[in-house]
Amino acid sequence: MLGRVCIRGRGCGNKRLCLNIDIFRRICQFGVISKFVYDARRSAIVGYLLYTNGLSAFIILTQGSLQLGKFLYSGFLFPDLLNFAIDDGWALPIRNFPLFSQLSNVEFVPQGGFSISRSAGCSVVLISKSLTSAILKLRSGWHLSLDLNCFAVKGCVSNSQHHISF
Repeated sequence: MLGRVCIRGRGCGNKRLCLNIDIFRRICQFGVISKFVYDARRSAIVGYLLYTNGLSAFIILTQGSLQLGKFLYSGFLFPDLLNFAIDDGWALPIRNFPLFSQLSNVEFVPQGGFSISRSAGCSVVLISKSLTSAILKLRSGWHLSLDLNCFAVKGCVSNSQHHISF
């Protein structure tokens, strides 16, 4: 072991090919799922979302949003959207979700980006809301208190069969 460089220019390899996932989803637009994309660094299924204003993003899909051509909403709810039923895959503030709904891709702090429950088959349950905070029940049984302005995605993360061995 003399510390000599044997192979030059060998870098990160597969890490360079990791997709840049949109972990904020605050665009206040509808988008359509145009294709499914494989990401070697993720256990969940990733989708390519085309928004109505022309922007696009890679997102982590939920179980109920695994259909090509499905419309998803990302952002704050406006009064004209109150007629729609909140569907799986919609990214909204926690204050807009009803009690006992399954959530995934949850922010720990407002404007911080999704950081909780992003792996395949994971979800949390919204069990209580007050004027300023919400309580979520994690899979481990722990209860987590978060601000109502934190964003989350409705539904369980896709590819729930990932860790099951036969």
